Parts: sequence; C-alpha cells; structure tokens
Amino acid sequence: MPNISDNEPDSTPESSPASPLGDWGAMPAPRAGADQAEQEEAGSAANADARGVPPQGPDSTQTAVFPPVTAGDTQVMPPVAPGQDADAEGAGAGAGDAGAADGAATDDAEADDAAVNNADESRRNSLGVWSVVTGALLLFPVAIVLGHLGLRANKRGEANNRPVALAGVILGYVGLAAAIAGVAIALFVVSPNMAAQDDDNAAKVDVINIGSAAVAQSSASDQLPEVTTVDGGYAVGDTSLPAELEVPGTVTLDGSSASDWCLVLSYEGGNDSAVAYSSTSGLVDGATCS
Repeated sequence: MPNISDNEPDSTPESSPASPLGDWGAMPAPRAGADQAEQEEAGSAANADARGVPPQGPDSTQTAVFPPVTAGDTQVMPPVAPGQDADAEGAGAGAGDAGAADGAATDDAEADDAAVNNADESRRNSLGVWSVVTGALLLFPVAIVLGHLGLRANKRGEANNRPVALAGVILGYVGLAAAIAGVAIALFVVSPNMAAQDDDNAAKVDVINIGSAAVAQSSASDQLPEVTTVDGGYAVGDTSLPAELEVPGTVTLDGSSASDWCLVLSYEGGNDSAVAYSSTSGLVDGATCS
C-alpha cells in the first residue's frame, strides 16, 4: 500500500534566501488605505525634522516665522513661543518710539539750523532799512551809500531784504537828481528873475526919492530943478541922494513948469528897464508919465 505521506505535498514553508542587508533589507510590503496615508505623514514629519521645522497639525500651538530670503542660503527662524509675540510687539513699539524721538530731534536740529541761517541772513538788514529812512529824510547821498552796502550784504548772504535796499538806492538817486535839478533851476531861472525884480524894486525906490526932492525944490524956487547922476547916487539941485539901484542908470526931468513935470529913471538888468515919477501923481506904472 502506497505511503500517503509520500504523495502529500510538504506543508513546511521553504526558507527564503538570506538578504545581503540582513534584517534591514527585508522591507514589509506597503498596506493599502490607512497604512499608505500614515507612511506619507511620517515622511513629511521626517522632512520637517530634517529642516528644523516643527510639525504642523491641527493640535499645534506653535507658529513658524520665516524671515525674508537673503542672497545666501535660506534661513529658517526657530519657532516663536506664544508669549514671544507680545514681546516682539513691545520691542517694535519701543523701536517706533525711538524712531519718532530721533525724527523729532532731527526736526528740532533742522529748525535750529534754519533759525541760525535766518539770523545770519538778516543781521545786516538794517542797511537797507536805513537807506530808505535817510532817503525819506532827503539825505540822498547817505541813502545811496547805505543802499549799495545793503545790496552787497544781500549778495554775500548777510541780508535778505534786497528789495528794501534797492528801494533805498533808487530813492537816493532820484532824490539826488531832483535836488540837482532844483538847484540848477534856482541858479539859472529863479535867481536871474529875482535879481531883475530886485533891480526893479530898487529903481522904484530911487525914483521916488528923486521925485520927492524935485517936488520940494520946485515948490521952493518955482523952477524946474536940475537932476543928474553922480558916483554912488543922484544930485537934485544942491541935494545929494544915495542910490539903491546897483546897476548903472540915467535920470531925465521933462516939464513945462515947476508944477508940471515928469521924472524918468532908466536902467539895465530889470524887467521894466525904466520907472517914472509925475509931479502931480507920484510913481507911475510904466516908463512914461502919460
């Protein structure tokens, strides 16, 4: 009878050939479904550990802060603990306050510099002001000098009122020109007219004096008196009279009787050139008695 055991297959598993990696070389076969998801999560955690980043998950309370990427290798900041956010905000606020204080100090320094510059630019503004004042007081040469000094100070940055200094210079030159014109008019127009008027007035005084002396002598002698000019004056009969007229003149006496005559004094340099005196009416307007 045949042996049944000889026909039955051997149920003892055959041993697999030995792996050259030993026990590490035998990798379990991946499982489908949940086993594969667990392996992917484990791989992600391993990569995160390699980069120094804590695992992120729904139960994680830590936050990873990444600074900007620099030109070198990417740097990863260590995790920030929950209490460090407030410290960072406080440090930022302190830095902001310090920046604001520095800005205020800078503004104050700039304001001080501006004040100093303004003081330097205005320390000689008085030159222009005094130029206008002296010009208004008719001190025109002084106004011109001070105005030019003020313009020079503006050019050097020592003053900042150039329009005022320029106004003083203009006022000085205009006033000086007006003063010179006034003097010229007085010398060449007004003065000759005044001199001529003075000669006319002096001639009238002389003819009145001569006529009065002639009336007295003609009444006393009932004759026409003799009237002539002498050095420094006039002679009426035996009476000498001083001359008020400073220019040369001549005297003529014409009449028909001792009570009817006309005295004429002619001279040069006056506006009228002659004055007359009548025995009946006295001083006559014009060069004749008629």
